[in-house]
Amino acid sequence: MVGTTRAGHFAHPFLDGTCEDTLQNIARIFITCRAQSDITPAQMVVLSAKGLRTSALLQERTLAGVTLKRFMGTFDGSGSAVGTEGDLVADTIARFKGRSAPVAILAELDFSTLDNHTRRLLFTGITRALWRLECVMSAAVEKLLMDTLT
Repeated sequence: MVGTTRAGHFAHPFLDGTCEDTLQNIARIFITCRAQSDITPAQMVVLSAKGLRTSALLQERTLAGVTLKRFMGTFDGSGSAVGTEGDLVADTIARFKGRSAPVAILAELDFSTLDNHTRRLLFTGITRALWRLECVMSAAVEKLLMDTLT
């Protein structure tokens, strides 16, 4: 099931909201973006709306066979973030603020209301994409957004 806007395809709802279903949708979108656009993993970012500790995505080591470059939640002696080596950046929307990528995949969008915090988080995520934006969300979130936008 794919939701559309006037600008084209953007929503990829997962039907039951399970972790496995979400990760499969993210992987499918990642593979599709690469095939359609000749984009390398280094030109893409996968961003979770969840926190580092609660995100299923950010616990993974790979996505569709590509090693993820993830923040580990710690800092070295000089205060620099410690992360894993990888080809595809996977991070939280909040941590990626101020940076951008040609292709951004927003993932784990699952909320029940569009309060100020959620709107700001969505705005931050949406504006990370320079060229193409894809969103993986629950069917309930898709309905909430479409009801709000129309």
